[in-house]
Amino acid sequence: MWFFETKNPGRYINFIGIFPANTVLSTTIETNREHSKAVMGYAPTPVERFKSIMYLKRTFPGFPIHISIEPIMDFDLAPMISWMKNLKPVKVAVGYDSLNNNLPEPPKSKTLKLIEQLEKFTDVERKQL
Repeated sequence: MWFFETKNPGRYINFIGIFPANTVLSTTIETNREHSKAVMGYAPTPVERFKSIMYLKRTFPGFPIHISIEPIMDFDLAPMISWMKNLKPVKVAVGYDSLNNNLPEPPKSKTLKLIEQLEKFTDVERKQL
């Protein structure tokens, strides 16, 4: 199995014809909220990543999707669950910032609610919580 992960899933389009058949496409969606470039860096926003991976899922349905919610940032529960239900990932990894970047993280209780909801329809990998 081949596993590709990027914060710029729109780039996958350039490689669709050369990915092996047993490829999983992954992206990071650490929140549904918009943040400044100082917080998020220069990667596409989470909304842009969601739209790109959703487009790939509809256009090239043969590729399983993996989502990394790591490092998790504070989020809105209903939209995050809705995004994940639409993406139908085979697995979601959830974890806190292990590098102490002082990101706006949600309380652990909120993260556990997210995980509880995700586990109703996909496999969840709990990372550093």
